[in-house]
Amino acid sequence: MLQHDCPRERLCRFGPAALSDADLLIGSGAAHLSGPVIAAKLLVRVEAPGRLASADVSALESVDGVGRATSTRLVATFELARRAATQEHPPDALIRGPSDSFKIVGPRLRDRPQEEFHALLLNTRQRVLSAVLVTGGILDAVLIHPR
Repeated sequence: MLQHDCPRERLCRFGPAALSDADLLIGSGAAHLSGPVIAAKLLVRVEAPGRLASADVSALESVDGVGRATSTRLVATFELARRAATQEHPPDALIRGPSDSFKIVGPRLRDRPQEEFHALLLNTRQRVLSAVLVTGGILDAVLIHPR
């Protein structure tokens, strides 16, 4: 493989759109496996590409060719993306309906391994003061009293 064929080189030269999902996920691979092979194994392990963002370090490390450095990099990257998506709304966002609420808490709740109940605290002009986690639950339920 020529140096300019490596994912890192193509990314620098042509941008991230020039890379496949496997190249973006793993890059150049390990000594005994190529990047696309490792990425395919990783996607099979998590069962669906959408579940990759919620996988933990140990689940990622269980894939042949994925070590501690790659697994922690992937987990950190997904968490950073989640935080960036959460901070896209202006600090004084106006809540006019459910879709406005979803824009704020949706990215925060995406890919969580268990249910969570969040509250948006608003001022009298329906602008967001803060978003807080009220309680966490189990895989498919969260207990909260309406009081």
